[in-house]
Amino acid sequence: MQKSTKGRKRAWWEVALTLFGDIKVFPHPMFMVYDPGSYRIKGRHAREIIEVVEPGDILLRSYDRYLDGRCIPGQFSHAGLYLGELTSDDSRFAPDEVEKSDFPTGSQMVIHAMADGVFAEDVLNFCRCDELAVLRFSDPVTRCRENSGLYVERSRYEDPDEWELKMRFEREDHIAFHDAWPIVRRVALAQLGRPYDFYFDFHGTEKMSCTEFVCFCLKALGCGIDIAPAQSRMMVFFKPTIIAPDAFLTSGLKQVWTSTSQSA
Repeated sequence: MQKSTKGRKRAWWEVALTLFGDIKVFPHPMFMVYDPGSYRIKGRHAREIIEVVEPGDILLRSYDRYLDGRCIPGQFSHAGLYLGELTSDDSRFAPDEVEKSDFPTGSQMVIHAMADGVFAEDVLNFCRCDELAVLRFSDPVTRCRENSGLYVERSRYEDPDEWELKMRFEREDHIAFHDAWPIVRRVALAQLGRPYDFYFDFHGTEKMSCTEFVCFCLKALGCGIDIAPAQSRMMVFFKPTIIAPDAFLTSGLKQVWTSTSQSA
């Protein structure tokens, strides 16, 4: 039987090799970073997430050590929209400039906006982070406010079914999410390749930050989510009016999974 090494005093070279194995090297510029940890969302957490997540869920995530995450107020620093399965047939909803050969496919896909623009990837890639939450609309979605912060003028509703959905929700007190989701999904896919909005201008939609993108996709359901832009300090001299990822936590959406309730 192999003896346990717990409590045994290690030789200096064992300690050195352990430390050496936790050093990361980044070539641009030539930085060396000591990082003995790893993402706190582990494989077992990811398995739980893929068991509970459903198309239409909003995913929030954050990292412990990335600098940009420290500039975004709140617990979470990023948001995405879970699509579920994407097949090559769904490429018909993408912009014409997105080549079919480049269209992302997979059984469990998330779409979100990062520095390179709006793109879709496997949910397991999205789960490589330190904190994560899965939020869900009620079904049916119930009206919660008259003047939503997700308001977008009619000219931005390129899908006629989306505008009709908005008008229907304004006439009724509730609407079935499973009826709305196919339209929301089409709108999301139509944004693939859209550039990232580094100025966080929520008045325009030519470029989109992560929460701008999620809110734009959900704009027809705006009066069913209690959320609105607010001025937030992101850097010392930069206080844009934005929807921070944390705003979704208090928006009336249901938390179906969160890493803060899981043991490490």
